[in-house]
Formats: sequence, structure tokens, C-alpha cells
Amino acid sequence: MKGDKQRQTAFGEWKKASLAFLKQWPSGWATPTPEVTLRMKDTNEVAGTNFSVQPDASISLQREPKQETKVALRLSNMRLAAIRLEIVPQGCRKKKSTKTQKTQ
Repeated sequence: MKGDKQRQTAFGEWKKASLAFLKQWPSGWATPTPEVTLRMKDTNEVAGTNFSVQPDASISLQREPKQETKVALRLSNMRLAAIRLEIVPQGCRKKKSTKTQKTQ
């Protein structure tokens, strides 16, 4: 790569874009705000208030029965390597660890 200016330029652009991404998403995972659409059971009404989107982009659903749940993520034009989806019962949500927490 030393003698190839085109590769050096491409590497420099990749490095700059990677550093900008990590500045915005330090964990390495982009977490765009999800758009949620629910259709409640035994009604044709689309529910707009039976869920909440948390600051960490997780979705908290209410207990009412749902017939259909749709989650959409708006993505930018960046490369996409994986999508991570976790489904956890609400009483079992783990607290996110931080570097300032002490381990026992």
C-alpha cells in the first residue's frame, strides 16, 4: 500500500469515516430510533400509545394482546454488516454496565 496513492487515499477516507462513526456510536453498534406500528387484537385500530421507545432505542411494549407488531429502522447510506435484535421479557432486562461500575 506504501507505493499505491489510490489505496492510501481510500484507506485515509475509510479511517476518517470509521472514526466519525465511532465518535457517534462508541459501542460500535449504530442504534437508530425504531418506528413501531401495532395492531391490537380483536380490533382494526392501530395502537399508538401501547409502547414506548427508550433513550437506548429499546422498545417497551404494554401487556395488552397484539395481533401484529412491526418495527422499522431507518438506515443511512453506510455499510451494514449485521442487525442485532434482542427480545427480553420486561422483568428480566439487564442493566447496561458502564466503566464506572465496580465489579464484585
